Amino acid sequence: MEQFEKVFHLSHTDLDGYSCQLISRHSFGKRVEFFNANYGEEINIRLQQIVRELLKLNSALVVVTDLALSYNEALFLNSAIKKLHSMGKSIELLLFDHHSSSFELSLKYDWYSVDEGRSATKIVYDTFLELGWLKNEPEWMGWLVSVVDASDRWLEQKSEFNMGRVWSYMVNNLTEINRVSFEFESREYILAMIEHLATHSQGYSAVAVDELTHRYKKLYFKKGIDNILENLVADFIVELISDHMEKMSFYYKNLKGILTYELEFAPAVGNRFLNTFEDFDFFVNIKSSGEFFICSIDEIDVSKIAKAWAIGGGHKNSAGGKIEALGDIFDYTKAKEKFLNTVLLST
Repeated sequence: MEQFEKVFHLSHTDLDGYSCQLISRHSFGKRVEFFNANYGEEINIRLQQIVRELLKLNSALVVVTDLALSYNEALFLNSAIKKLHSMGKSIELLLFDHHSSSFELSLKYDWYSVDEGRSATKIVYDTFLELGWLKNEPEWMGWLVSVVDASDRWLEQKSEFNMGRVWSYMVNNLTEINRVSFEFESREYILAMIEHLATHSQGYSAVAVDELTHRYKKLYFKKGIDNILENLVADFIVELISDHMEKMSFYYKNLKGILTYELEFAPAVGNRFLNTFEDFDFFVNIKSSGEFFICSIDEIDVSKIAKAWAIGGGHKNSAGGKIEALGDIFDYTKAKEKFLNTVLLST
């Protein structure tokens, strides 16, 4: 492992996929950089991102987990790695999957490994132990692997099955930090919550952990006095927006706005943001469907803006509408560009 400058780990966006990355973090530390994808075009986008990063390095390890690549995706990755080898770069590629649809490709490429008898998390765990990469295994990791394996392979007879379903449901609903607007922060949130579950759930019933998951979320966002989840998240997201202010701000005519994407609790976030940053005139949150929410806290009549953009409407300080659907978006910059092009053309 020491011969690699960096590790790039692409994984699925569910409990099994993220758990693979949690094992990588404890194996490779700061040398690992994570990417996540659901199926469809996003896989190709992430593969291209990784290849661009590989061009900057002399040596690296690429790990893909819990994703059944298509024929074209596997061909692209294999060809890219071969080209990098021809450039004198030392790149090792490993893919660990457990879906039957991957079996044919596993016969074609020696780096493509499929084992239907284990979850991706268990494959990664067993392999990393065997290779000596997981040297300082935390005491909770074996529990994590058994819970994820029972849940992801739907082993109802296993005692860990119901616990795994609780974990899986929670991970699928960790939407408070949108992964398009805040990719890194969203992943950190999810990995932290999985580790928290693995650390604190052993010895408890699945029912008890199910009831505690709301509290676990609040603990992640709470920085001072306790509050309802919506308010804790709103404060947290406003801080994130402030860190990404330059990227997320824009002008409409002579008015300064901030643009967010698929936020939970958008009204609460919007009002907190505008009260905190008084030089902004309005706040907008858009969805992939094309629906948008817009608010202000001063004399700006956002119902008029909504009407100009999409024949929308509402109240003076809180309105909405719907433009043409944005479609599948995996990058905030593209979401912003598509939205602004649409509304500017309409006015």
